[in-house]
Amino acid sequence: MPNADAVYAGDVHKWVVYANSLMLRLAMRVYYADAASHRSMLYRAVNHPYGVMKSKDDEATDGEVQAWSSRTTSMFHQSVQRMSHGFLLC
Repeated sequence: MPNADAVYAGDVHKWVVYANSLMLRLAMRVYYADAASHRSMLYRAVNHPYGVMKSKDDEATDGEVQAWSSRTTSMFHQSVQRMSHGFLLC
C-alpha cells in the first residue's frame, strides 16, 4: 500500500488525523448555521484518540507533485527572463 499512497505512504494513522482536522475545519465553518452540528463535529474531531494536526509533520504533501511544481516554476521563470531580455534588446 505505501506505493499506492503518494501522500502518507499507507500510514492510516496520519489519514485519520487529516480527516479529523478536516472535520474540525468544517465544524468551525458551520458554527453560525448549525450550532448542534458544530458542537458535535468539534468534540468528535478533538477528542478522537488520534486527534487533529498539531505540527508541520502532519501536513498532507505529495513530494512528487512538489518536485514537479518546483521544476515547472523554475522553467517558467527562466522563460520569462529570456523573453524579457529579448524585449529589452529590441
